[in-house]
Amino acid sequence: MTKNEYDDFSDPKKLKVFFEELDTDFSDLNRDRLAENIALQAALMAVLTALDDQLPAVRDIVVHTLDEAIEKTKGPFAGGPPEMIEAEQTALEELRAKVFFANKLIVDE
Repeated sequence: MTKNEYDDFSDPKKLKVFFEELDTDFSDLNRDRLAENIALQAALMAVLTALDDQLPAVRDIVVHTLDEAIEKTKGPFAGGPPEMIEAEQTALEELRAKVFFANKLIVDE
C-alpha cells in the first residue's frame, strides 16, 4: 500500500465502507464453503450407498476413520485456535452421525 492508500483509513466513512466490504467478502466465502461441504457430504453418502451391496463394511470403515479424526482433534497436537478446533470436531461428529445412522436405516429396512 502506498502512503495515499493509508490516508484513506483516516476517514471514518471510508474505513466503515472498507470493513463492510470485507464483511461481505467473508460472508460470501462462508456461504460458498458451506455449499461445498454440503455437496461433498451428499457425494460421500451417494458413494457409500452405491457400495453397500458389494462392500457393506465400507460404512463401518468410514465411521471408524471419522472416530479417529475426532480423537485427533482432542489430542495435544490439535492445532489452531479453540474455536477452529471445536468447529472441526462438530463437523466431523455431524458427518459421522450421518454416515452411522444412514447405515442403521439401511440395515433396519
